Amino acid sequence: MKTPRITLFAAVAALLFSCDIPATEDPVSGLKIDPSAINFAYEGGEQIVNITATDAWTLESAGADWCRYYPESGKGDSPVKIVVSENLDRNNGRSTELTLKSGSLSATLTITQDVNSDNSSFYINKKNVEVPAEGGEFDITVVSEKVDYEITIVAGWITELSRSGNRTTGETIRFKADANPSDKNTRTGIVSVCTMDGSCIPVTVKQITWPKYAHMNIGYRFTATWCGWCPYMDEVFHNTAIDPANHFQFITFHASPGYPLYFADSDPLCTVYGIQGYPTGVLNGWKEISNNTNISAGVNKVAESIKQFEEDFRCTTGISVSSSLSGNTLNVEASVKAVPGEYSILAFVIESGIIQAQTLFHTDNTPTETVSDFVHDNVARKTITNSPKGDAFTATEEASNFTWSTTLDGSWSKSNLFVAVLVLRSYNESTGSKAKLSYPNYYVANSVIAAVGSSKEMQNEK
Repeated sequence: MKTPRITLFAAVAALLFSCDIPATEDPVSGLKIDPSAINFAYEGGEQIVNITATDAWTLESAGADWCRYYPESGKGDSPVKIVVSENLDRNNGRSTELTLKSGSLSATLTITQDVNSDNSSFYINKKNVEVPAEGGEFDITVVSEKVDYEITIVAGWITELSRSGNRTTGETIRFKADANPSDKNTRTGIVSVCTMDGSCIPVTVKQITWPKYAHMNIGYRFTATWCGWCPYMDEVFHNTAIDPANHFQFITFHASPGYPLYFADSDPLCTVYGIQGYPTGVLNGWKEISNNTNISAGVNKVAESIKQFEEDFRCTTGISVSSSLSGNTLNVEASVKAVPGEYSILAFVIESGIIQAQTLFHTDNTPTETVSDFVHDNVARKTITNSPKGDAFTATEEASNFTWSTTLDGSWSKSNLFVAVLVLRSYNESTGSKAKLSYPNYYVANSVIAAVGSSKEMQNEK
């Protein structure tokens, strides 16, 4: 057998013609930035670099406020946007570095920018500004060597805060943008820098809308064990929930006093939703759902209502929930991110898999039946919040956090218990009055149901 050999020619060729890898780490390390160096013209702009990683990573800045990057952290391979503002210095270029870290590995991205070659005596450093939905501060820098100027703001939600520096090398003017009150629309304002002779340079300020979260529709089912027509709505709701495209779950409220599974906190809810008889369904606190003995037709009608709701309402409310159980003591934590405004939060303990006799009417001439082993799911057992109608809170730009502790009935099956958390939002100009249907005050903006002892994180819509 011949022994493999590398000839002298092959070795020299490998040295002469091998390709450089444009990254600061060897690819076998599992971490690199491609390219590892980028340059910007003095006007600034944005470029994309690509991170290759096998684990979680973070990008750390050397502190240059003229260079921003998105996202700042991630996991696995990801593009990163680098945004550089205009370089006002007419004498020097500039540079900075971003350090990529993942565990013990690191890589460096070098960012350089050309010297400013603009020789005009009046200019500003940016023509466009983007601010987040929650508002915040931004600045522009004006160079005006020979002429006076004034600032005109064409937007009631933008306020000038301060000025610093000088007009010859650059006067920095800082502004504040209020939070965007709309959960559907971006908005645009103009900050004009005008000289005394009437020449103006407009800066367009665009404020994006709020993030959209994954939405879970919630059905309330008002029922009673003596109600022979109620199992049909139970079947409709179960079959609607089975289809993941519907993003649907439900809570069962047994609302008839003196009968098995009666939930006393159903009473105020029956008043809120005007429940006159059983079964009655309510979708997202927004629309009444009528019973239908044709299961397939009933599912289609609920699905159509879900589609209508999701067309009329943009879900800008995110919910995360976690719970722990110690003996019969349940501790629950929830966090809500939402467009600033008035809300209520509502939480229940619900139980599935309860075996309890249920009356069943038939649509043919078959006699009324009592189903002794009927399985009742998602049955409301206890209100966790102070009120079954919800506890009011005001959402701000920051997350709203809640903690509760409650004692459970020892007879309940702990393995079949769940925590349901709902956030109700009041109708306003953003949601639009045309979206109101059965109930005029609040609708369920989002909901989450998680097994007791588990957690669910809020998720942005994919």
